[in-house]
Amino acid sequence: MGNTLQATNELSNPKAPLNDFRNIPAVRSVSQFGYDEKIVKEVFDTLKKAGTSDITSTVLLEAIFNLEEKSKQTQENSNHTQTGIEESQSTIGPVIATQVNNEPASDPELELSVRSLEEENQNLKDQQTCKICLDEPIAIVFLPCGHLAACVTCAPALRRCPICRTFIKGTVKAIMC
Repeated sequence: MGNTLQATNELSNPKAPLNDFRNIPAVRSVSQFGYDEKIVKEVFDTLKKAGTSDITSTVLLEAIFNLEEKSKQTQENSNHTQTGIEESQSTIGPVIATQVNNEPASDPELELSVRSLEEENQNLKDQQTCKICLDEPIAIVFLPCGHLAACVTCAPALRRCPICRTFIKGTVKAIMC
């Protein structure tokens, strides 16, 4: 519980000392990749100021990658060299703001809901598709079992119901609305 309180205090105070800043898990994991702590802290602070609520190591790394790419493009265009920190200070704001604005809102409940609706839709389509050719809509009811499993084209070739294997004694064309 003490660690949670400490992490909360660090996040709420953007001017926390550099040593306290190292205790944030996302910062620690990005620092393990060899990035300068000052750049990581600056990117983290900029993300916080831009309104990003959940800053993970992935978000930090993407922001740093975008910053590095922007820095390389700036160097190629201007043909003069600046130090990495000076460059990061001049370009970090626009890069982070662009990243935050382009990032789609990710809501796990919404994604789950969409996925379940897509699955339900596919199941309904499968129920109304011919079980023989898998192309045409079902249209023939087999008698005496009453199964609805074949299209007009496939039904005449069947002697037994594909669902229950009883002999087909008659067929009725069903109109599906």
